[in-house]
Amino acid sequence: MYLEPWHADVLDFLELRKNHGKEEQRARDLFYGLWIPDLFMKRVKDNQDWTLFCPNEAFDKSTGKGLMDVWGEEFEAMYTRLEKEGKGRKTMKAQHLWFRILESQMETGTPYMLYKD
Repeated sequence: MYLEPWHADVLDFLELRKNHGKEEQRARDLFYGLWIPDLFMKRVKDNQDWTLFCPNEAFDKSTGKGLMDVWGEEFEAMYTRLEKEGKGRKTMKAQHLWFRILESQMETGTPYMLYKD
């Protein structure tokens, strides 16, 4: 199961395979991965903010495309436009999310990472 790091549930997603915590909040038999856009890695490198979105709200009504449907320059344009429009659910430092990803990898071996662009 793959999720993009802009998804509003990404922090919960990173907890699913961990060995501690409430059992009803775990799904250890699945293998998780992240589908990483270049923009996320740029923002990690530059210690910039990263915004999380609900996928049902992260789309362009005129084209019918959502963040999950676009990549490269089109992704960056849509992502930054959605940020400016205030459609995000939560904003954090990209490095904070990156360190949570690394922490999960060290503890569980997941999420696997593939690069979108």
